[in-house]
Amino acid sequence: MKNRLFGTTLFLSGCCIGAGMLGMPLITYQAGFYPSLVLFILSFLFMTATGFLLAETSFRFDEKTSLLMMSEQLLGKPAKWITCALFLFLMYALIAAYTIGAADIIQNTAQALGFELSSGTAMFLVTVVFAAALYLGTSFMDIFNRILMVGLGVGYLAIITIGSSSIDTGFLAEHDWSASLYIAPIMIIAFGYHNLIPSMRSFLPSRRKLAEALLLGALIPLLIYLVWEFILLGLLPLNQKESINSMIKEGVMIGDVLKRLTQNGLIVLAVQIFTFCAITTSYIGQSVSIIDLLGKHFKKNRLYLVCMTLLPPYLIAAYYPDIFLKALSSAGAYGAVIVFGIIPILMAYKARRRDPSASPLLPGGNIILGLLLLFAVFVIILEVIH
Repeated sequence: MKNRLFGTTLFLSGCCIGAGMLGMPLITYQAGFYPSLVLFILSFLFMTATGFLLAETSFRFDEKTSLLMMSEQLLGKPAKWITCALFLFLMYALIAAYTIGAADIIQNTAQALGFELSSGTAMFLVTVVFAAALYLGTSFMDIFNRILMVGLGVGYLAIITIGSSSIDTGFLAEHDWSASLYIAPIMIIAFGYHNLIPSMRSFLPSRRKLAEALLLGALIPLLIYLVWEFILLGLLPLNQKESINSMIKEGVMIGDVLKRLTQNGLIVLAVQIFTFCAITTSYIGQSVSIIDLLGKHFKKNRLYLVCMTLLPPYLIAAYYPDIFLKALSSAGAYGAVIVFGIIPILMAYKARRRDPSASPLLPGGNIILGLLLLFAVFVIILEVIH
């Protein structure tokens, strides 16, 4: 059970630490470090709370349950199809962003080795490699994920070691609280492991152990994010705001931004290694969750499910290669906040009313549910205004 708790925690953390993290320094650059710190903590509390609610609700059903099954039985058939549409939109947007990010790294690596590789070819290679890995099954992906998490840790430690000696604390002191209102969506998606909860609930069937995994699975990314922001925002020069804003509009990755703005080749290399592992671990988590969901509702062979999982985001990435940051923001506001926020809140409320005798994983009753719902609606309104 301890090994399963460890594996589940890593799987959840790996799902969080991905493309959302890569867009953070660019999205939060205008707001600054301290406003970002507050938004990170609020997003962590919101997403951990709704994760607890989703896990609590899942234990009212058998181990083969899914997000769609729960939403249909508790909220009705229309809610099921709304959840399905938003879930697929969220997952496909994220995997498209991961495909673009991974392809960009492969393309840069090939160029450094003296090979010319088009972005379309790089995206195709990424999709084919992950299709083969997904076809081999969840057990193989778990081993693959653990190896990548080691690479993630090595890259991260290298960034801290190299970057800490180069940061400018003056950059960190700059802040704009008004700009911070619009960075919530990408922070929400940075804690989005909820799609894995139904799968992990059968892998780790203890309520207490799963609750521990959910808390640790979000706390580890929070700590990593805060140090990441501290280092990266301390490296981005304040006198280059126009250049950075231009690169944000182009959808340029953080590694390329640092490459253009700094002369430190080692920090760029460390960020590229970390970026690749971060994208890959998230790619694994999101892909496994889609296959798990589709497999429970469509009685098809695994090859068919893999194609249903990876082909749509590949086409999105191929036709819109500059959509990286836009996909993350839209996925966070309209996908993650509704599917991983509002839907779990409503399901928990309905389930508790049906059977008030069951002990909740998240204390606080309807007051906490109401506050969480208000926060979710607030984030959506901000994205609409923005």
